[in-house]
Amino acid sequence: MARVRNSGRYVAAERAMWAARGIAGTEHRVPHAGGGAVRVLEHGAGRDVVFVHGSPSAGGMFAPLVQQMRGVRALVVDRPGCGASDPLDWGGDAAALRAHASGFLAATIEALADGPVDLVGSSAGAMPVLLLAASRPDLVRSVTLEGAPAVRGMRLPWHMRAATVAPVAALVGRFPVRERDLRRSLRIIGHGPALSRGGLGPEDFAWRVALARDTETYANDLALMRAVASWRGLRRGWAVGSTDLARLQTPVLWVIGDRDPFASQARVRDWASGVPSSTVCVRHGEGHMPWIDAPEDHARLLERWWATVPVVVKAKAA
Repeated sequence: MARVRNSGRYVAAERAMWAARGIAGTEHRVPHAGGGAVRVLEHGAGRDVVFVHGSPSAGGMFAPLVQQMRGVRALVVDRPGCGASDPLDWGGDAAALRAHASGFLAATIEALADGPVDLVGSSAGAMPVLLLAASRPDLVRSVTLEGAPAVRGMRLPWHMRAATVAPVAALVGRFPVRERDLRRSLRIIGHGPALSRGGLGPEDFAWRVALARDTETYANDLALMRAVASWRGLRRGWAVGSTDLARLQTPVLWVIGDRDPFASQARVRDWASGVPSSTVCVRHGEGHMPWIDAPEDHARLLERWWATVPVVVKAKAA
């Protein structure tokens, strides 16, 4: 039996998750060249920071971090096809996917920000972040990569490699995700200690279950994963590679937890060595989404690092 999606139920769960942290955001919908519109939630005031999530997820994964931010206007993006954003029409073509991946972010910044922004990307969200920073440095003040980014050489855990096989992906797409499944996945990617101490609350898991059951996020990202990755890892030509990294001119902060199964510290340092301006920060006892393990510490870490990045003042028209 086909699963019945319920966007109203999803939005209610998302709103409750943010409300549990005392946050009520403003919603924007930004049209982009890939078709449809990307949904962005705006929280707070101050420095423009755009958050781009991993896979399969949506912008709400950053809620613990956004809650701890000070002096930040957080623009929390649902990537195309995820959460409440429309899907991306890329036609199965690598060049089109790469162009649209940076295009939806460029459209978001041009529509909502006043000048260059700080980008925060996680995992699969690093792909659009890095591609945009390489192609449109005029829009980007700095890049922070929270957790191992989707760069060629990333090591996919077994359950994600299995999802690149079409029959397995089809089965996963029909499976009714439960909270215990989400907890198991979070432990696999290094967040067992955070779960044991209650780092995510009931509203967080209700939102994650609703994301899996009541939106097309999982179907969208499983299709994307089959395109950009195989059983062996990220495909050449689709994923960000050394040539893309070498084009980066903006400062990049690489934050890696020592429990992150997607890349070793040595691998991250190797990636960083190909970027002209890189800083690597290794976090003890943290997993693939390291801010989940210590959100306040990560908020202060980002604030200290941003203080070292020059603020670019947008020139006024004569």
